[in-house]
Amino acid sequence: MSALYHVFILPKEGVTREAVETALNAAPDWVRYYHKCYVIETDQTAEYWFEKLKSLVEPSGHLFICKFDKTHYHGRMEKAFWEWYQAKAPRAND
Repeated sequence: MSALYHVFILPKEGVTREAVETALNAAPDWVRYYHKCYVIETDQTAEYWFEKLKSLVEPSGHLFICKFDKTHYHGRMEKAFWEWYQAKAPRAND
C-alpha cells in the first residue's frame, strides 16, 4: 500500500534540482510544493529514500524525510498542490 512522505532536501554543492528530481522519479508520483520541499507517493520506507538520496547531500547538505498521516491535514496551498494531494489523500472523517 502506498504512503505519502515529506522530503526536504538541500543537496550538496554541485547537485542540481534536476538531479534530485531524477532520483525522485523512482517513486510512482511526487510533487514539489516549495523550494527544496517535496511530497512523494511510494511503497518504500523513509529509510529506503534516505539511502537513495543520501549521495546527493553528503557531506555538506541536509535531508529530512517523514511519513504523512494522509487522513489528517489542513492548510493553505496553491490549487495545483491541493488537487494532487487530495487525489492521493482523500479526506477521512476526523
